[in-house]
Amino acid sequence: MRLWYLPVTIILIGVFVSCSSPTENFNQPITPEIQASQNVTSGTYVWGLYNVIVDPDVPSMEFIPLRTAETEVNVVKFLQDPGIGPKISVSNLQVNKPYLDVDVHITHPFASFPEFAGFTVRGVVITDGSMGGFANENIIVSSPSQLRLTNQDGMTRWMNPKEFPYDNTILNYWPGHLGDPNGAQYSSTVNPYKLFADGLTDTDDNLDLDENNLAMFSAGTTNSRHFSMNFGIQPTWTYQYAVVASHDMPLVNPPTGPQDFPAGTVASEPWRVDVIESSNTLTYFGGSLSGELIYDVDVRDFENADQVDVYLEAPDAFPRQQMTFAGQNGSVYSFNLDVQNFSIDKAGTFDCLVAAVATDAPDYDGRLPGEELATYKLVQFDVEGDEPPTDWIFFDDFETLDHIWVTHGGTWWGEINGIMDAAGGTSCYEENDGSGDENTNVSYVSTPTIDIPDSTQDALLTFDFEMEVDIPEEFGHFAWDMCFVRINGQQIFPTGGALYEDNFYPWTFDEMNCWTSHYDMTSTEFNLGTGYNGTTVEIEFVLDTYDNIDNCDPPHFGWHIDNVLLKFAG
Repeated sequence: MRLWYLPVTIILIGVFVSCSSPTENFNQPITPEIQASQNVTSGTYVWGLYNVIVDPDVPSMEFIPLRTAETEVNVVKFLQDPGIGPKISVSNLQVNKPYLDVDVHITHPFASFPEFAGFTVRGVVITDGSMGGFANENIIVSSPSQLRLTNQDGMTRWMNPKEFPYDNTILNYWPGHLGDPNGAQYSSTVNPYKLFADGLTDTDDNLDLDENNLAMFSAGTTNSRHFSMNFGIQPTWTYQYAVVASHDMPLVNPPTGPQDFPAGTVASEPWRVDVIESSNTLTYFGGSLSGELIYDVDVRDFENADQVDVYLEAPDAFPRQQMTFAGQNGSVYSFNLDVQNFSIDKAGTFDCLVAAVATDAPDYDGRLPGEELATYKLVQFDVEGDEPPTDWIFFDDFETLDHIWVTHGGTWWGEINGIMDAAGGTSCYEENDGSGDENTNVSYVSTPTIDIPDSTQDALLTFDFEMEVDIPEEFGHFAWDMCFVRINGQQIFPTGGALYEDNFYPWTFDEMNCWTSHYDMTSTEFNLGTGYNGTTVEIEFVLDTYDNIDNCDPPHFGWHIDNVLLKFAG
């Protein structure tokens, strides 16, 4: 039987105030042997820190107090003694490697002291992490191969051991003498949590919270939450668990509810961040990205929700971008972003970190100067790929696909450097073919035979091209070098993008609508209607140089074609 050792940090973040008239009757220690050594002003503190040992074969899960509290509330060492600290128990433990599900129950220890109720109590899973690359280089989260809380209510920087190192006070992370010796080396600075509050059951979404109750954790009560964890490929299951709470001494003692606590009792950052993927049509195929990604975010804050800025960033996909405020509905403040500036170069699943920043709040009570106090949310979005979308009939980027194209009228066409090149990698196109007689230098390259399914939708042909060929005659606009497209030998005409030019065939004055002269890489579109649906076609790219003059590079490189796509419109 193999035990999996999980140093778990349970951080209860609490806000407490120093002695004043409402609390002068609480200056006696709860136990005679514990003496007061400091007064604590309001702020955020660690209520408890724990290691967890999981035996996945039984399965079983044991919480071992590391520091069930160094929080002195006036005269009380709140959680120093395991008999005094919050009681933690678990139930409904299920293990299906690498997944673990468990209900965690936390009981506030002081039923007789309602003034010590907690607010915005968070059970934080402190993990090791290796995913960085964010705009703020201090932000590190666990990677997909490391431990993640898959049903997180949010994420926080409070009490991570890297930024709140042990300093023998209640203000920072404390590993305790029983702690994981590597605990202080855990590198994640943003860690996931579940919110514990009166009225929330183990499986409730925290949207079920009564906002008028301010996420209160009443003294003496037990609250439960369900944790779903994925340990990735970690060979051992190791993490720390902390319980973090906000608190302030009541204005009236004993308090009868959250209304008896002063403003500022709750956490300064938002208590809920909802991330909605409103639109995702991102597709990476054939070396290019298409589509859009739009997010909506709803933010709830017990105080000053109008002083919140929201940002999104995905280190492997797009840089940090600020969302636009979209409106207010009661206590919900909504934000929107059509993501821009993608750097995606593959299909797959990408992590996106959302930060709801409290612009009116101090930088973690001054403990992280210059840093944004925020509630975070880690979400994922998918970029489709590997197989073309179902409305794609044919595609070739001349890089990743293996279509067999056929050249006609010569051997000059060929794939090189990710394009279809009229010169086929040589310095000339059609230079040695023909004697100067009219219309002998026609060559073209054709797609393999394409089966177009029967459909009522229009077929749409698009591609990118660049060209530099012999310039038209200044007088009469004779097209000495002509580029155009045919299907099954019949010329077709663009309906969008780069359109054909009005030209004449040399000396005959026959109209010749085609591309000629010089184009930088541009796109064009042919709406083929429904006439080809249910048939087979070959698409032909034709270059007619008319003669064997100026058909080399330099001065002219010919015609380059890329990203040929045939699909149904719509």
